[in-house]
Amino acid sequence: MGFIADDGSLISLDQYRRKLHVIEGDMHRAEQLRERRACREEQLQADQVGWRKIEVAKEKRAREIRDRKAEIRKWCLWLLEKRRDVDVKVLSKDLHKGVLCDWGTALRWAPLL
Repeated sequence: MGFIADDGSLISLDQYRRKLHVIEGDMHRAEQLRERRACREEQLQADQVGWRKIEVAKEKRAREIRDRKAEIRKWCLWLLEKRRDVDVKVLSKDLHKGVLCDWGTALRWAPLL
């Protein structure tokens, strides 16, 4: 007894089983590949969400730092305008060098307020 192959030829039961086994193996591998691809796509989407959160946090922190620097510079400029006993050269030099970018450095001028 035989089976008809895809090309129309007659094949034995043993050949049919081998061919069926190969086809089943191919189908199984294809299913595994689909599952892996879906898993990679999910991971990629999760990574993109994570990276976007990091970028938003960086932008927020940069904005906070810029605002803080602007506030310190404004305070220093006010100090230069209002106080005559301030050493203008030293404060201006610190301001232009960017030294007055944090509160710690700016606080050494605080007693003059």
